Amino acid sequence: MYRAMRDFLTASLQAVSSGYQKHRKGFWAFSGICFVLFIIMGAFAYKISETPAFCSLCHNMKPYVDSWKVSSHNMVTCVACHYKPGFLNHLRGKWTDGQVSLVYFVTGKTPGKFHAEISDESCLQCHPREKLKDDRIFKSVRFSHSNHLEQLRRGKKLRCTTCHGQIVQGKHLTVSESDCFICHFKPEEDKAEAPHELYLSRCTLCHKDLPEEIYIQGRKFYHGRYVGYGIQCQVCHVDIVQGDGKADWKKCVECHSEPERLETRYTSDILHRNHVTERKVECYRCHQEIQHRMIKAPTLVNFEQSCLVCHARRQHMGPREMYRGTGGIDVDDQPSRMYLANVDCASCHMHQETHPGTDLFSEDGLRMDMGQACIRCHGPGYDRMLQRWKEVMARLENDTSQRIYSAQQALYGVKQEEKSRAGYRYAQRLLSEARFNFSFVLNGRGHHNIDYALRLLTIANRKAEEAKSLIIAGYVPENITLVEANCTSLCHADAETKVVKLRQAAFPHADHVQDSGMACMECHGGGQDHGITYFKNCNTCHHGEGAGEVSCQDCHTEVADIFAGKSGIGVKEIPSAMMDTMNCTDCHTQVVEGEPTTLKGIAGTCDECHPEQNYSRLVMQWRKEAAGFLGGMEEELKTASALVERASIKKINTIQSRNLLIRAEQNMKLLGGFNGLHNIEYAKALAKATRDLIQEAVRQIPKR
Repeated sequence: MYRAMRDFLTASLQAVSSGYQKHRKGFWAFSGICFVLFIIMGAFAYKISETPAFCSLCHNMKPYVDSWKVSSHNMVTCVACHYKPGFLNHLRGKWTDGQVSLVYFVTGKTPGKFHAEISDESCLQCHPREKLKDDRIFKSVRFSHSNHLEQLRRGKKLRCTTCHGQIVQGKHLTVSESDCFICHFKPEEDKAEAPHELYLSRCTLCHKDLPEEIYIQGRKFYHGRYVGYGIQCQVCHVDIVQGDGKADWKKCVECHSEPERLETRYTSDILHRNHVTERKVECYRCHQEIQHRMIKAPTLVNFEQSCLVCHARRQHMGPREMYRGTGGIDVDDQPSRMYLANVDCASCHMHQETHPGTDLFSEDGLRMDMGQACIRCHGPGYDRMLQRWKEVMARLENDTSQRIYSAQQALYGVKQEEKSRAGYRYAQRLLSEARFNFSFVLNGRGHHNIDYALRLLTIANRKAEEAKSLIIAGYVPENITLVEANCTSLCHADAETKVVKLRQAAFPHADHVQDSGMACMECHGGGQDHGITYFKNCNTCHHGEGAGEVSCQDCHTEVADIFAGKSGIGVKEIPSAMMDTMNCTDCHTQVVEGEPTTLKGIAGTCDECHPEQNYSRLVMQWRKEAAGFLGGMEEELKTASALVERASIKKINTIQSRNLLIRAEQNMKLLGGFNGLHNIEYAKALAKATRDLIQEAVRQIPKR
């Protein structure tokens, strides 16, 4: 057999050698053609294997390819991300994947879930670092790529896919906010692992673009004002973090089965370097979920978290229900305004830390004087308002007690044979309901919800009076008006004598309220316009020779600003050419005479000074231009506001757009009426800047 094989191989080699010698040119021609075909087929196979269609040949890859098709990266091939950049890296990746695919094909087994890793180099070939310098908006939060990629966070080096998960709820390469929360809301005991600024007390590190005004249950809330006061966000936004993000060791056995690994204790740095920096493992595979969200009505103040941690469940039930504004008889529910704003009990009753941290309250748990709590959030003077409430409630509670006692005495005086009358039983019921409302206010401490408490006491008094009228023949029940909840009786005590700043003038309330008998609502708005001052009929007293010390600029600040060419947003100052040579009364001569101002009268003063130039015609031209400045702008603002509102309903971040529209409204207020007539050049520039603000607000709405 050996000789037979030897002879066969020898003969074969001799035949090949003989054939090569006879047909050498043909051999090289054939080899060249085969080589060219091999190169062409290799290039074709390489190109085909680079396409997503090739990747989708395996049925296991279908959900991943489907999610890629609807993702923002659907114009990028799979291998552009899944292989490192470079021809050799692509070949190396294909070789590795080919081996894995061959093993799956031979064994017939495939993993339940594929795991892919994407290098930072793949991401940076389309998203270079210089384009990631600017902050981005992610779900109303400002995010800096540089801070997360170029700096150690919690002592760990992050990579692009640390945040950009590979598959998140059917979406391809999408950021999951859960990963953000695991880093940013770890419990306080992990302080040593991270810079202090990561924690909850520094909300504005992420939430930089905050709305200046919001509406809570139909009431305007000046959000920006309280942010400016330095009030901690958690005073209103309570119970906004749920979960602790702990990593249970049992999670390890889901991936690892080696006893030596499971028995070894690893430091946090080693674990995160292996699972986050060097290998991509989703955070949720190890850590429990942390939720971070705002509580919205009707799930408002969470007493379970804020009070019941220390107090028994049934303790302070009265103040709780009073604060919620519910439970009274024949009185509609009326939650306290602070309850609607999510201000919990501890925000007023407990000391706050003076240094930043995640704990809202100091460790000693000392009770804080509520007057100081009022000052802390609302400013000086509000402690007196609280004291006023307590005094009013004490007086009214005493009056109500006396009235209920009087009705009770009348009931006691009813003879036995008359107690079977329906009127007597109804009087008993009325008195019982009056006592209930009265006790509700006593137990609930009426100052927790002053408006609701006043209504409860009013109903209690009326029921007591009606019960008394049913018992005592001929008794006429008193028309109960305990206290009129007006501006000065409860909140703005002594306002009638105060001198306040009104625009640029000193406004004496005594002259207007006590001497002239003017009511608060003649100048101030109510409801949603609470606190807004309106100028009504001021010229009745302040125009003409008896105007006193009040100057034109003190009240007409918008006109004065237009004339001086200032105060506009997004436009440079352009003073009027007549700024240094003319006074208001030089043109508005009718004001001095105490007569109504007319455009014809103003134009007449122009002709008196410039008879040859016919300036009265120029005034009419300016008036026409001034009227056109706001033409169409109000409709543009209305349209932009509607777009912002629709985007908000879709949970798209619109804070920047809202703030831009607020600035546009301020400019429009400056241009209101015919104010632009006083400085036509500045008014033109201001109108253009206002339109730019509206258009920019629309552009800032994310298109998704």
